[in-house]
Formats: sequence, structure tokens, C-alpha cells
Amino acid sequence: YNYRGPNGTDPKGRWYLPSKQEGLDLYAAKDNIASVLTANGGTALSTADYWSATEVNNSDKNAAWRIEFSTGNQRGNVTKTSGHYYVRCIRGR
Repeated sequence: YNYRGPNGTDPKGRWYLPSKQEGLDLYAAKDNIASVLTANGGTALSTADYWSATEVNNSDKNAAWRIEFSTGNQRGNVTKTSGHYYVRCIRGR
């Protein structure tokens, strides 16, 4: 919520963590997104795993879904407090 963009000028609340479906959509378009990001001085999506904002139903692990950007697989078996995965925020309008 407090992230204000790469230049620090965006209003608070404009950027958010994508849902599981938005993460899958990003994965499906990752090659096109990478070319736009890098052409504008940004960093392309890596082949790492990215967290989503979607929590796992019926989980006793306080888990959220993540998307493997090397394969597109969805995983929901790791707690949200694990520090081993990436996040990629999306800017809303």
C-alpha cells in the first residue's frame, strides 16, 4: 500500500500485489511484458516464483498462492512469511 513507484511520486495505494489469476495472466504474457519493461528501463520478470495476493483456502499454514515463472505452475503450500520468493506489484489506474 505504501509503495509509491520507482520515482516515489505515485499516490499511496496505486500499486498492489496481483491476484493468482493476474499472476497467471502475467506469466502468459511474460515475453511481451519483458520487452516493454526493458525498453523502458525496467527489469524483466525472472524465472523465479512470485507471490500472489490470493490466499489458499482451507490452509492451516497461512499460505498464499505463488506462480512459478519458469513453468507457470501454481503452488499453495508455503507460508506467507517465507522469504524465498519474489513479488511483482501492479500499478492500478
